[in-house]
Amino acid sequence: MAFGIKVFEKDEYLFTLLRQRLGYYFPEAYIMRFTRADAVSSSENESERFCEFEKTLYDQRQFKIEDTGDPEAICLFDGKGIIDCQSLSRALGIASKVTPVNMTDKPGAKITVILSFVYREEREKIISTLKDPFEYDVPLRLDFTGGYGIGSKESENMNELLRRSRSRKFSGSDILSYVHRDSSGFLTPGGTADPDICHEIGPAGVIKILSAASDLASEDSMSLSVLAVLDSFSSKDLIRIAETADRVIVLVHSLSPGLSDFITNLNRALPRDVSAEIIQTKERTAAYDENAV
Repeated sequence: MAFGIKVFEKDEYLFTLLRQRLGYYFPEAYIMRFTRADAVSSSENESERFCEFEKTLYDQRQFKIEDTGDPEAICLFDGKGIIDCQSLSRALGIASKVTPVNMTDKPGAKITVILSFVYREEREKIISTLKDPFEYDVPLRLDFTGGYGIGSKESENMNELLRRSRSRKFSGSDILSYVHRDSSGFLTPGGTADPDICHEIGPAGVIKILSAASDLASEDSMSLSVLAVLDSFSSKDLIRIAETADRVIVLVHSLSPGLSDFITNLNRALPRDVSAEIIQTKERTAAYDENAV
């Protein structure tokens, strides 16, 4: 018979990620989400029909252990503000009941930086062809630009994330509070309603956010890909940010002398095992491309 895992978590997207990850470890588990304390009693009869026994996880930022009705409930976040599912699986103490399935062989986190010198429509077509972000458990997209995908509506989510990143207490788990799943399958806060705020945090701020995102993935926990899109920073700042990436893609219309010099300087700055990938698109004019930004 299956067993149950109660998860006290108000954030739907965080719960979706957690359920997916725990489902890999425990394919027989009946994973239930609770968003308020008084919902426990109403689900007891239903869960008893399916579950031989139950364990409880709770987001200690939102609930007290008393809210769960289980004195042995386990906190979701560790001392670093990270959800480590490998540690949670051990803490649940049910490894002897269920044999965990093999996890993805993609370890840790991978950061891909796209430096775009083309129009938005062309950029999005190229991004739609990328496959490797979805080989990871969590495909995260962060746009440090003046817009997002075609037809998308900018929101305050990215603005709030950028403001939050200025805090000394900012961590990777904060990012998950602002993301949603877009039509392509990325988890993203979307585009910023105020592009100037990207320049206010500067390259150091962007690097801080990318580093925090990487910290979401630990060696024995979930794997995560980060797609960072940049298009309006100075050449010096773009190179500084790209230096932190595992993969760098440059989108251009044509290789002008200025762009050729930029790419040469970029490759000199990148680690030895990283070389910029140049993707050249068909040159178009802003007047022809109604989606140009």
